[in-house]
Amino acid sequence: MTTGVRARPSRSRPTPAFQPPLIAIECLDAEAELRAAGYLLIAGVDEVGRGCWAGPVYAGVVVLPAACYADRQLLAEVTDSKLLTSLKRERLAQDILGCATAATVAWADAPVVDRLNVLGATRFAMAAALRCLTDAAIQQGPGWGARRLTVGHTAPDYVLLDAVKLPDVPLPQRAVVRGDRSCLAIAAASIVAKVERDAEMRRVAAEHPAFDFASNKGYGTRHHLQALRRHGLTPLHRRSFAPAKYLLGLRDHVVGALPPPPLPAAPDAVLASVGGVRT
Repeated sequence: MTTGVRARPSRSRPTPAFQPPLIAIECLDAEAELRAAGYLLIAGVDEVGRGCWAGPVYAGVVVLPAACYADRQLLAEVTDSKLLTSLKRERLAQDILGCATAATVAWADAPVVDRLNVLGATRFAMAAALRCLTDAAIQQGPGWGARRLTVGHTAPDYVLLDAVKLPDVPLPQRAVVRGDRSCLAIAAASIVAKVERDAEMRRVAAEHPAFDFASNKGYGTRHHLQALRRHGLTPLHRRSFAPAKYLLGLRDHVVGALPPPPLPAAPDAVLASVGGVRT
């Protein structure tokens, strides 16, 4: 007599039902209020790069169509760019530009940041990006520029900004604290600006390989600080920011400004005491 183990009947797992992506920003109170009041061309504005040691400040502007508010699944994952991975930001930036009524970016380079201070340069870039919605496709001046990211262009009838007001811009506007986490258009602008700025920092990284700008994007990291100690300032560094301001006249390698100083030139104790270093 033979015995055997009775085979269990195979059970096929049911195919899971399609689950739509979670909506990152559930409530759009500010935009809903404005749309109910008749403002349909709402420009979201945000900046990136204010806290960097090197590189430009970027501002993005995005005007979204009614469809993006009617169907929240269209840009369901859009939120504050700082909460997203670089790959997800790049994917979402393409989604945003694919459906946006209009989108622009503008930038203010390090010399403009030093001349206007970082808030002034931020406002300057935001205003330039807004002007670019209706003006020529490309604008440029000493140390700044602006360009359209979409074929479409439009004049917005209301502006929502992330915690900044533009007193010189003659448009109705509202500064929303943490607007990149509560307003769809502002969050979209933050993603577009971040992707564009990161691409620019990767582009210039080859000109200054010691600083690893492709990785740190100009922010203060331990490697960035060590590169400053060894190699001094580049034309991309903001000379009004610490630790760059402690190197002025000591390790300022801008062509025609000063010859490379002998090592060691900058007191390590001063540099080591500077806060804000990202590890």
